[in-house]
Amino acid sequence: MIRNFIVCLTYLPAQAAKREATLQRLNSMKYTFCTSAKKRPYQTLFYPDPLASLQSTSDPFHPDVNQVIDVRTPAEYHNDHIPGAVNLPVLSNEERHIIGKEYKENSFEARRHGASLVSKNISAIITQYFMDKPRSQSFMVYCWRGGQRSKSLAVVLSMIGYDVKHLVGGYKSYRKQIVHGLEDMCSRYRYNVIGGMTGTGKTLLLQVLANNGEQVLDFEALANHKGSVLGGNYDNDGQPPTRFFETCLYGKLASFEQSKPVWVEAESRRIGKLQIPNSVFESISRNIDNAYYLKADLQSRIDFIMNDYAFLRENADILKEQISRLQKFGLPLKKWYKLIDDDLLEDFVRDILKIHYDPMYRKSQLRNLTKYVPSRNQIDLNLESVHERDMHKLLPVLVPRHKLKSKIYV
Repeated sequence: MIRNFIVCLTYLPAQAAKREATLQRLNSMKYTFCTSAKKRPYQTLFYPDPLASLQSTSDPFHPDVNQVIDVRTPAEYHNDHIPGAVNLPVLSNEERHIIGKEYKENSFEARRHGASLVSKNISAIITQYFMDKPRSQSFMVYCWRGGQRSKSLAVVLSMIGYDVKHLVGGYKSYRKQIVHGLEDMCSRYRYNVIGGMTGTGKTLLLQVLANNGEQVLDFEALANHKGSVLGGNYDNDGQPPTRFFETCLYGKLASFEQSKPVWVEAESRRIGKLQIPNSVFESISRNIDNAYYLKADLQSRIDFIMNDYAFLRENADILKEQISRLQKFGLPLKKWYKLIDDDLLEDFVRDILKIHYDPMYRKSQLRNLTKYVPSRNQIDLNLESVHERDMHKLLPVLVPRHKLKSKIYV
């Protein structure tokens, strides 16, 4: 609520200094004022200027903020947002589209119409989201570029009495920080790389390392994809948008300590439809300390894949659609389709490993990894089978025993 102040300033010489001091003090507090000469020539009304008093910040991760609020449309929010931000749109997807079209024809009419929609939506936001929020809670509000959408809600919350910060430059400034910061963030750390052919349990080993307190950068988990043409996660919403993938990557890197190594899998640049940014890939490759290669016999790898990709049995049509993308490599797709239709998935897996994945991995290994890692730092790790217990047995080789937090399987 706007508070108004009525200050009576007399014309007595003794009060002149106090009058001037009061004006200066209120002006320094960013209050606007106007003189009402009709009733009393000495009466001055003071009103707070909500825009002038609005707190601004350029830090999207401000430590004093309890909740970040993204007022952009749901579509913009889905594409990317500050991690942890809640979406409280002051314009819906359709409303923003309509106002955008109107603005090209008549900017004044569009602003007026937009103001009515924003006001209506802010009223609903206050009723549905803020009625149970204590006054002690602090917020940061942002939109696309720190303009009218974010300021409209920020001003209202500020006048209610909340501690509100407005992100200068909005999402655009945040996105710029992510893009420019990724390479710098990657270059802060040293990396240990886990390599190995498809089915040797590289991701499983990363999970075991993470469970034992090691710093793990799991690209496949961030990309929501197992990395190969078989690796789509068919039982969920698919992969995140590219920008949000990079946001999550930045956030994960920011959580690490420089004094400890970071473990990564020897990935290709592409993970499903997503791609590891070139700056990130090159920065990691230049900062590798050791490369560990998991090795297992073909049958152990087939058994692991059959268990790890068990959902493919219920998604034969999707599986065939996935491998159809390999047509450009001149592979025996018709043969594989028949094996899938006849429920001979083990034979299919054996064939695709021998004909496609193993040769491809050898090429990518030479192209993407060994040129950065001296041979003395390339270490083979032989597995009896590909199970979690086998990964635990590797821990004494990979990390000092005193760091281990879980039971070693023997």
